[in-house]
Amino acid sequence: IESALSNGIYLYYCDSPVVTDNVIETGSSTYYYWGIELYRCRYNYEITGNTVINYEGEGGIYARDNDGTAGNVGIIANNFVNIDGNGDTQARGIYTNSTDYVNVYFNTVRIGISNTHSSSAAFQNSSGSFVNLRNNIFCCFGAGKAFNSNSSTAIESSDYNCFFTRAKYVAYWINTDIATFKDYQDVSTRDAHSVFVNPVFLADDDLHSNSSFIDGAGVALQGFTTDFDGELRNDPPDIGADEFTSTLTPMTSTYTIGGTT
Repeated sequence: IESALSNGIYLYYCDSPVVTDNVIETGSSTYYYWGIELYRCRYNYEITGNTVINYEGEGGIYARDNDGTAGNVGIIANNFVNIDGNGDTQARGIYTNSTDYVNVYFNTVRIGISNTHSSSAAFQNSSGSFVNLRNNIFCCFGAGKAFNSNSSTAIESSDYNCFFTRAKYVAYWINTDIATFKDYQDVSTRDAHSVFVNPVFLADDDLHSNSSFIDGAGVALQGFTTDFDGELRNDPPDIGADEFTSTLTPMTSTYTIGGTT
C-alpha cells in the first residue's frame, strides 16, 4: 500500500480484525498520516508482521478507543515501524489511546534523526487500561523521546524492552519529562530488565538489529515463537521484531582513553 491520502489501513467498529503481513509506505507529500489505524475495534484483534514506512506523516500504528476483556486481548506484535522526514511534525511510532486490554510485543520502532519535534515518541500511550509491553525496541534518533505515557495505571506492565534516544529526555511519564533511563525506571516502577542501548540497525531503512546488548535479552512469551522474518526465536529471545545473532563483541577489559596527564 503506497501513498494513501490519510491512512494506509483504517478499520472502524470491527470485531476481531486481523491486519497482518502488509507493507505500507507513504509518499513524500502525505501529511497527518497513520500507516495502520484501528478505531473502536474490539476483542482479539491482531496487528502483526507489518512494515510501516512513513517518510512524511505523523504515525505508524494507532490503536484508538479499542476495547477488550481479560479473555479477549488485542495484539500488536512483530511489526517494523520506521518514521523519517517532515521535520517538526509530531511523530508517534506505536500509539495506544484510550485502549483497553492490548499486548504490545516484539515490535521494532525507529524515528529518524530528521524529526525535530520534541514531543515525538517511539511509543506513546494516552489513558486506557491493561496495556502490556514486552520485548520491544523503542528508538528515537530525532528530538523526541523513546517512551511517553500520561497515565500511571494504563500501563499494567512493561519490561524487557530496549529504549534509545539521543535527545535531552528519554521519556515522558505523567506530567514530567524524564532525563535518564534510571530516573524513568525509578519513577515508573516499570522496565526493571529493560536496557537503554542503540539497537544498531543495519541501515536507516533496514530495522534488523545487530546489538549484542539486546541479543538474547528478551523474555520468552507463549504463542510468539517466530520473528518478523518467520525465523524461530531462541529462549531467551532477542528484543525487537528480529531474531538475530550479533556479530559485535562488547569490550570486557580495562581501557584507557586519551592521555595519562
